[in-house]
Amino acid sequence: MTYFELEPADKLPSNILPGLVNPKCLNIIGSGVVIHVPSFFNELENVQKKGLDTTNRIFISDRAHLVFDLHQLVDGLEEVELGAKEIGTTRKGIGPTYSTKASRSGVRVYELFHWEEFEKKLRLLATGYKRRFGDLLKYNVEEELARYKVSHLLAVGVKYRNKQGGKCLCEEQKKRAVIFLLRHLGI
Repeated sequence: MTYFELEPADKLPSNILPGLVNPKCLNIIGSGVVIHVPSFFNELENVQKKGLDTTNRIFISDRAHLVFDLHQLVDGLEEVELGAKEIGTTRKGIGPTYSTKASRSGVRVYELFHWEEFEKKLRLLATGYKRRFGDLLKYNVEEELARYKVSHLLAVGVKYRNKQGGKCLCEEQKKRAVIFLLRHLGI
């Protein structure tokens, strides 16, 4: 976890949004990144409560892969499988998500805009993991789908260079980005 100081006595923990502390920086979550959307919104809410204005300063690539609660559960089950040789993951689903990304079975942000494909891919992931772990996997795909059902989502594709309009560009990767009008997401 990274900590950024707003004032000398006030520290802001940030796992996802480090660039937002500087009001001249944009924060871009790039295409090579995996993101757990509920955690993203929790962190965004926390930084807003601290007084940081995030309006038009947070961008998510439509090519970023989504971390689902399913991935987090699988992360824990894979640790159990390893037994004494466990690697000590954070169980946040990062490893399983990158595995699905590498095997080309993962779900990207842009698929939220193509609900049928999104639903199909998440169901396939769940079915595959259910075959592997059986009753050990306590997961309800319908609940996860309900969380991601978006009724009011607006996305605008944007491209950036290193500097645009005098603002420093903080990003993990320079690729296509999608601005999420976060207050419209029903997650």
